[in-house]
Amino acid sequence: MHMGRIRPWRLWVGIIVLVGTVVWQSGELRAQDSAPIRDHLYAVHMFSATEAWTVGSFGAIYHTKDGGKRWEKQDGGVIDPLYGVRFISEKEGWVSGKSGLILHTVDGGVKWEKQISGSTYHLFNITFVDAQHGIAVGDYGAVLVTADGGKTWENKSPGEDVFLYSVQMSSSGKAWISGERGTLLVSEDFGASWQKKDTGTEATLLGMSFADDSWGCVVGMDGTILQSADGGQSWKPYESPVQTALYGVIIDGNSGWAVGDEGVILTSSDGGKNWSLVDSPEELSLYWMMGVSTVQQGALGVIGGSNGLVLTTQGKTVDFAARFKKN
Repeated sequence: MHMGRIRPWRLWVGIIVLVGTVVWQSGELRAQDSAPIRDHLYAVHMFSATEAWTVGSFGAIYHTKDGGKRWEKQDGGVIDPLYGVRFISEKEGWVSGKSGLILHTVDGGVKWEKQISGSTYHLFNITFVDAQHGIAVGDYGAVLVTADGGKTWENKSPGEDVFLYSVQMSSSGKAWISGERGTLLVSEDFGASWQKKDTGTEATLLGMSFADDSWGCVVGMDGTILQSADGGQSWKPYESPVQTALYGVIIDGNSGWAVGDEGVILTSSDGGKNWSLVDSPEELSLYWMMGVSTVQQGALGVIGGSNGLVLTTQGKTVDFAARFKKN
């Protein structure tokens, strides 16, 4: 059957597209009763083998304490879409969302408090490297930086009038931002200043992951995959196995995962140098996936997507059976 589709990169900027309802007929795959999440999930952060968080539409915040088998909904006190999540410990974390929204918890999500971002722009991604240094990015070139755990946020936008979708920071103070029209920004000082780098593409770059201060990958529209071996100073294209939009990527040791539209999942066993398409159930093509996060050098991971889709990974394997089963 024909289905309405949500394109996450459009949904981020507030365009509402009707989503068709998936109905599994007898003999086909169906969502298990043990997967109660129905919200679209835009981001996921796995902190340990047991602890992970995912956030999404209508203020949705979910937490797992058993590596993704069961998820408990948390009350963030908002109904706005939430786009980014990052924890620095099992207790302390931040969430970013619509219209400059930033939430902070120090008790594992039992209670969330709003921080004053000073921005009204949608914040599509947020990262923290310790209890003090954080960066949030969003539409119209929004770059917010904190050095006091979010008590105060400073506008450090480099003046690029483009949507910024992904941010990462390392303990050394290096940081990277990717976004619209091939935009790639690099900082050496925890986000206090930024330099634009040439990526050689005009494609929108939606997801990014650096394994260390040198090696990283960026993914985006039309299956775009770019690689850097010098900390983001220069980039080279990788011949992608798909033409489908890729929304998220993670490199962790020798393990790599990239996820995107139409059920596309890519995997790497050499730290993101080479990528191959994962063989997945045909019905997964009805979903998009934006969030992907791993721990323990990629040994364990969580993927989040549309209509409450949550998948776990172990080694090189995605556990599809936990989400879908045949009647």
